Amino acid sequence: MLINKKNLALFAATIALTCVPVFADGLVFEPDSYPVNTAEAQTTSPYASAPAVSASSVTDVTNQVTRENNNMQEALFKLDSAQTDLRNQLLEDRAKYTEIDNKYKAIKEQRKIQKQLVQEGEKKINQIEKNKAQIRKLMNVQK
Repeated sequence: MLINKKNLALFAATIALTCVPVFADGLVFEPDSYPVNTAEAQTTSPYASAPAVSASSVTDVTNQVTRENNNMQEALFKLDSAQTDLRNQLLEDRAKYTEIDNKYKAIKEQRKIQKQLVQEGEKKINQIEKNKAQIRKLMNVQK
C-alpha cells in the first residue's frame, strides 16, 4: 500500500509540474509598463544596424528543400506531441494497474486467510463427529 501512495504522489507531482506552464500567461517583464522614451530605445537596441526584412519574403518559402525540411520538422513535432500524449496515458494506465494489482493481492491474501478458517472449522466439526461416534459406541458397549 505504501508503494501505491508513493507512485500516486510522484504521478501527482509530475502532472502538476507539466501543467504549470499552461497557466503562465504574459511575460515576466511587460515592456508596455516600463517607461522608456524613444531616443533611449533606439540607441540601446543591439539590432539598430540590422537591415529590414519584409515579412512576405520570410513566410514565402520558394526553395523546395526548405519546404520539405519545414514539413519534416512539423511532422517530428506532431510525433513528439503524440508520443507525449501516449506517455501520459501510459502513466495513468500504470497507476491504475498498480492500484488494481494491490487490490488483487489484498483480496488474494484475504481469500487465503478465509480458506484456512473454513478448513479449521471443518476439522473441528469432523473431530466433534468422531468424538460423538466414539461416545455412542461406548454407550452401546456398556448396555
